Amino acid sequence: MKKKNNEAHKNKTGSQHTANLDKRAEESLRESEEKYRDILENMEEGYFETDLAGNFTFFNETVCRVMGYNKEELMGMNNRQHTDEKDLKEVFQAYNKVYTTGEPIKEFCWQAVTKDGYKRYIAGSISLKKDSSGKPTGFRGIVRDTTERKQIEEKLRREEQRFRALAEQSSDIIILVNREGVLLYENPAVERILGFKAEGRIGKSVFENLHPDDFNIVSKAFHTLLEDNNATIRNSEIRVRHVDGNWRTFDVVASNLINEGTVEAVLVNLRDITDRKKAEETLFIIKKAVESSSDAIGLSDPEGHHFYHNNAFTQLTGYTPEELSAIGEGSAIYANKDTAKAVFDTIMGGGSWSGEIELISKSGNRFPALLRANAIKDDNGKLIGLIGLHTDITGRKRAQESLEKSEALYRLLADNITEHVWIMDLNLKTTYVSPSIEKIYGYSLDEIKTVSLKKILTAESFQRVSELFLSALSDAAKNPPPAPRKRSLELEARHKDGHTVWIENTLSFIRDENGKPVSILGETRDITERKLAQELLKKSEEKYRLLADHMKDQVWLMDMNMNITYVSPSVERLTGYSSDEIKILPWEKLLMPESLKNAIDFTSVEMPKALKAPSNYVLYKTLELEFILKGGQTIWGECEFSFIRDENGKALSVLGEARNITERKQAEEKLRQTLESLKRAVGTTVQVLVSVLESRDPYTAGHQSRAANLACAIAAEMGLPEEKMEGIRMAGIIHDIGKLSIPTEILTKPTKLTNIEFSLIKEHSHSGFEMLKDVESPWSLAEIVHQHHERVDGTGYPEKLKGDNILIEARILAVADVVEAMASHRPYRASLGIEAALEEIEKNKGTLYDDAVADACLRLFRKKGYKLT
Repeated sequence: MKKKNNEAHKNKTGSQHTANLDKRAEESLRESEEKYRDILENMEEGYFETDLAGNFTFFNETVCRVMGYNKEELMGMNNRQHTDEKDLKEVFQAYNKVYTTGEPIKEFCWQAVTKDGYKRYIAGSISLKKDSSGKPTGFRGIVRDTTERKQIEEKLRREEQRFRALAEQSSDIIILVNREGVLLYENPAVERILGFKAEGRIGKSVFENLHPDDFNIVSKAFHTLLEDNNATIRNSEIRVRHVDGNWRTFDVVASNLINEGTVEAVLVNLRDITDRKKAEETLFIIKKAVESSSDAIGLSDPEGHHFYHNNAFTQLTGYTPEELSAIGEGSAIYANKDTAKAVFDTIMGGGSWSGEIELISKSGNRFPALLRANAIKDDNGKLIGLIGLHTDITGRKRAQESLEKSEALYRLLADNITEHVWIMDLNLKTTYVSPSIEKIYGYSLDEIKTVSLKKILTAESFQRVSELFLSALSDAAKNPPPAPRKRSLELEARHKDGHTVWIENTLSFIRDENGKPVSILGETRDITERKLAQELLKKSEEKYRLLADHMKDQVWLMDMNMNITYVSPSVERLTGYSSDEIKILPWEKLLMPESLKNAIDFTSVEMPKALKAPSNYVLYKTLELEFILKGGQTIWGECEFSFIRDENGKALSVLGEARNITERKQAEEKLRQTLESLKRAVGTTVQVLVSVLESRDPYTAGHQSRAANLACAIAAEMGLPEEKMEGIRMAGIIHDIGKLSIPTEILTKPTKLTNIEFSLIKEHSHSGFEMLKDVESPWSLAEIVHQHHERVDGTGYPEKLKGDNILIEARILAVADVVEAMASHRPYRASLGIEAALEEIEKNKGTLYDDAVADACLRLFRKKGYKLT
């Protein structure tokens, strides 16, 4: 019994303990459910459960808030009721996939319809809900309202489309670069402007085609944009390589793209300003050319108000631009207001005006000028201004008047002198003869023009003059002014009545402004008497004296001590001195200083040499001397000297014969002045070219100047004539003018040139020749520039000429060019020093460089202390 009671007590105690455990489990489960429910109700994501038909069986407050329904309305609602119709099929397929596979869908998006009919974007996950036996009982899922994010994404998408549309249509290059400098995007403009396919450059470095000189600037700007969120880059210029290898210049605007306070990328806008830069350079050159022009250039607006003129204009008129602008009208400088109005009206009508006018300077001085005025129009043909070029022609007018008087006097003299003056064209057809022709040949002026030269001259004389003409024409082409050459011939001619006469002809070429021979000027005099006299003088001096007294030319005799022993009456008539006065007159009273020096040189140097020659040696010397007449005037005489010998050939006296060539000398002086004018014109052209090159490449201009100075010094050391030295100087200061055709970045490149770049550099001598070949000049400027890189062994360029086929001027300039280049600083290296340059010349003397030129250069530096300047 006691045992049973104990067992009953144990059973009761065990049941009570079990009940306590169950109670605690239920409390713990309830607490857990409350905590779980509290978490579900307060989480931002929505949590839901449905049965297998898709009807809500459980959901938290977030689901109600998103859908707009209260719990009572939402409980039991089927998916189809709150899903947008277009997404129903996809939602069904998603749930069916979870059911059939048992695998959850972790991310799924659809549109839900709220209570008020508003559509919201939903993203969530779906999984299968099972009972304890593993049997599917429904679905559960987590959802998020992504409507705001979707709206932002849509807005960004539209903005991106708008940006891409703008970028695709932009005329500028637009690129997007990441923090590593890699291209993320490049619009189609890159192909039109730089020739590259946009898609082919994505993923490449943005620095790949950048000009080396711009790398540091761009790199620094890029890092600034990455480090400073507020940084922007504006109006910065860079150069980028075109697919063809040329460089294009761009104006750059760049800004950074920031995400959550961090720079993610850089947006760059590149505007092509290459053409604008070239236009600016061209305008700069034009401005410099206008400022350097010797013509006075003025500009006015369409109302005639003066607003600009160059320095030459100020020098010509005395007015500054401000002074003329203050007056208000450029016509203030014109003496004739009616003419000024006619010019203005012509230009306003769209025409041009050219002619002589009279100008008034600020000081009131009146002077003639040549005006060339034109309208300035815009691209649409609208008149926007007037330009006038004024050239002072005071000197030219005076020269023209003087020339007209001189020509009238010349024709008067030519028509009345006893000597015969004639002009023939290059076909030996007579175009002018002086009236004295009849006295020599017996033909009238009309008759002589129809008679051929072959008929007038004997066969032998015609042969001689034909040979001389061909030789002289060839020589004239090689020796243009200022080195003309006269030829003299003694010829036998036929008189109209059949007898023969001896004539002396002096021939020279009349040339055009380019130095080209256009006709032949001849001076003929009858020397029949002189020829007879010369024959008779051999036999009898007395007979000679008798003939000399009746000759028209001036004749005199001197003993071997150069004392005058006889003068012909024609000398007395010409000089005004009597025979006795001339015999005692000192030479310094009879000759001008320069002519006196030439006469003394002849009698003290050349004549003694002739006396030592064999007795059959014939002295025949011609001098042009300026004589002083008794009245103080001066005349020019062409004097010929020869010995009178006895029967044994011993020289007994000196025979002098002269004729008056004053008019010819005056004509030659006029020609010299014309040539000087041409030289000045060439000098002005050269200076403009130097200014243009200096504006692009100051180094080349300095190099040309120093090389030109050295070349002139070498020429002087070699004893070349002044005229050649002047040509060398002119060619030297523009010998690299062809570099105008070479891009500046190549000329000033600080690193070694590529083969292609060096080939471009080598073209500059030919380019310079093309620029200068049509420039009118007394010197062969174009050929000197063309040949200054030729070498005597034929290894130079561009024509690979050898030895004497290279002009001496070019051989001199070649040495000067090398010495200056090596001794001076270059963009890509420091100076090698003068000794290195001289060693180069000494080592290659006779192979690359002319022996005489090289020796002269070495003497200048090593013995005479020459310094490059």
